Amino acid sequence: MKVLKIIMVILISCLFGLTLNVAAAQFDAPYYDLQEKNKDKWAAEDKQINAKLAALEKKFGKKPNIIYVLADDVGWGEMGWQGGGKHRGTPTPELDKMALEGMRFWTAYAEPSCTPSRIAINTGRHPVRTGLLSVLWPGQTDGLSGKEVTVAEILSEAGYNTAMWGKWHLGEEPEHLPENQGYDYAYYGLWNGAPTTGPVHTTYIRTHRVHTRRCSTTSLGKRNI
Repeated sequence: MKVLKIIMVILISCLFGLTLNVAAAQFDAPYYDLQEKNKDKWAAEDKQINAKLAALEKKFGKKPNIIYVLADDVGWGEMGWQGGGKHRGTPTPELDKMALEGMRFWTAYAEPSCTPSRIAINTGRHPVRTGLLSVLWPGQTDGLSGKEVTVAEILSEAGYNTAMWGKWHLGEEPEHLPENQGYDYAYYGLWNGAPTTGPVHTTYIRTHRVHTRRCSTTSLGKRNI
């Protein structure tokens, strides 16, 4: 009986230890693995990129512009450059021109909904690390924490002027808003851009409110696709 108890204790300990190991997920493990395998190659590429950026800044007297366009619910193959566009009933000539003049990516990861997508873009971190895993609704107190470091703040430190237009959807408390997250200019709606609801949009320039009016982000988008 004593031996049986010892065996049971050992088995339970092993199972408990196995459970702890399984629960300790390593979300960044694939990246660290790739980083180790490609560190020399990536270092050489970084050096080339830095040299090109320095040459561009010297030639034009300013840093190159960075434009990031985010569109909700755009399926695979919707854009003209992907084989869609007018063939799917929605021509995208301006976006196609941007794609054809730049670099196109055919493989990528994306978050499945509004708020998680935007938190990932603005912080460069997985949404699970910020706690914003689902879509925010009016009246909630959750949002982009003022303690997070955003891409707008980093670009500002690098000498850029930053701006955002459209759907914010990262919280409605003062600390959540773009003018308090590193953006010099912001024209945005707090939640969605549905044409039937006409969300309130507010313009800020260097943290000073200019005006507030009702407008649909859909009407803005149609001018630019």
